[in-house]
Amino acid sequence: MIRCIWTFKLSPSAFLMGVPRFCVRYLRSRNRNRLLCGIPAMALTATIIMILRQTDTDESRADLKARYARLSQAAIESNAPEAAETYFARVLTLSDDRLAESFNFAKQLYLAADGPANHTFLLSPADESLDTNATEELLRRSLRLMQSLAPRRGSSKGYIPAHQFLAGFWRSRLPKTDLTTTLALQHEAAAAPHDPEPAIRLARFISERGYHQHALDLLEPLQKGHAGIHIQLAVEHAQLQHPRKAEKCLANAESILVKELLEDPTDVVARLALSRVQAAQGRLLESMLLLADGCQHERSPKLVDHLISRYSLWLSMMAPEAVAQQLNEITLALKHSTIWDAAYLNPGSQALHTSTGEAVFVPGPIVAFHAALLAGDGEWLVPLILGTDAAARADFVAARDLLQEAYEVAPRHPVIANNLAWTLLQMNNSESDSGELPNAGDDSTQHTDIPGASLLEAWELTNIAVAADPENLPFRETRGQIAAATNRWQIALEDLQTCADAGFHSRGLFRTLNLARQRTSQ
Repeated sequence: MIRCIWTFKLSPSAFLMGVPRFCVRYLRSRNRNRLLCGIPAMALTATIIMILRQTDTDESRADLKARYARLSQAAIESNAPEAAETYFARVLTLSDDRLAESFNFAKQLYLAADGPANHTFLLSPADESLDTNATEELLRRSLRLMQSLAPRRGSSKGYIPAHQFLAGFWRSRLPKTDLTTTLALQHEAAAAPHDPEPAIRLARFISERGYHQHALDLLEPLQKGHAGIHIQLAVEHAQLQHPRKAEKCLANAESILVKELLEDPTDVVARLALSRVQAAQGRLLESMLLLADGCQHERSPKLVDHLISRYSLWLSMMAPEAVAQQLNEITLALKHSTIWDAAYLNPGSQALHTSTGEAVFVPGPIVAFHAALLAGDGEWLVPLILGTDAAARADFVAARDLLQEAYEVAPRHPVIANNLAWTLLQMNNSESDSGELPNAGDDSTQHTDIPGASLLEAWELTNIAVAADPENLPFRETRGQIAAATNRWQIALEDLQTCADAGFHSRGLFRTLNLARQRTSQ
């Protein structure tokens, strides 16, 4: 067959002339071997010729396309947009990727008109009838072509680079308006069809301007498996007076976020979102504890800022007396921490700088709270604050659990030890009606031998608190009440008498003090 190949030439005309010559030779010789070898040789030669012809055609096509592209560019530089578009149309007929070619041509027009430096040009239909200079005409043609490649409505998703270009264009317009921001957000969402965050930003923007149904229609097709979309949908349903749908969306978001946090406890974004969901569901204390737990895994300023925000919201729902007591609890707790500063004693407003650089003015103890959280003390400080509040509301089971959690993190902290001891005492006193902390007096304290480990634990804890700060009268009163409850009457007498002499006492102090005097005089 190799010998027969030489019978045919690679030139198309020579090949065609060689075919009859081969046939004549075969008819004269009637040699079957010549036929069996010649036919494959003929087919192979024909294939090679077609490949070479196609290569020549592709090279010629590419050369022609490049030539029209150069002519189009020259026309743009000569401010002849009509001629440029004529040449560009010919480029398109020779191109395999018309979208990319159209996008590149539109960018050429934009750059030729110095578009990046022009921040005030707007493509307004009202201006089309007006005379425009050559630069504005190039900009107009460029943006029209970009808009045809990246429609904001309809079933077509458009060309993603064109959406990205138009998003940047509308972002750069001056002055910024709701219209330019909306257009930028729409193109950003279209440029990232698999990322729900731009769509959420768009929905949030139009929702803030009262278009809740439009935001709902935008997000509902995207809601599968993304917590942020469910949260924003809950906002829209709440605004449209659909409480059940809002609750369902929040529940869906919570299940997604809980799963994400179990997989990665250091995920700050998921933790902040879950905290937001819990706060929206009215579970403000859980929200605060979740953020405090996050500070343990990841010491993030964002977590601290949101925790302070939740705490401030929590305080805003309290009576002024309760707020004052909360601030006093923070001050007392932080006196025994490493970040204590005497300036925090000032209850007046002080500047608190958030992670964004914004300065907000809050009472001094909250500034101290913020500093402690940044220092990593939130792991024990938040359970202490919440546990103390629960005890003041006579929710002693919740108070015990929270205070024990705080004590495990910060063992031998005197304030935690004192408040936990007081809580354990109240749990052993079925007739307790006191709701004050850390003043531990109680009119109905049972002065009998009460069995069980909780009072023994309370006695150990109160001694830790007093040993750390013997001059602290609330600690001495707590120990005096627990001493009386465990029949340590001499210690009860000394501690309660010290408090009474200093004028510091609760409602039950004098009753217990008189009882201690009677028992010690016997």
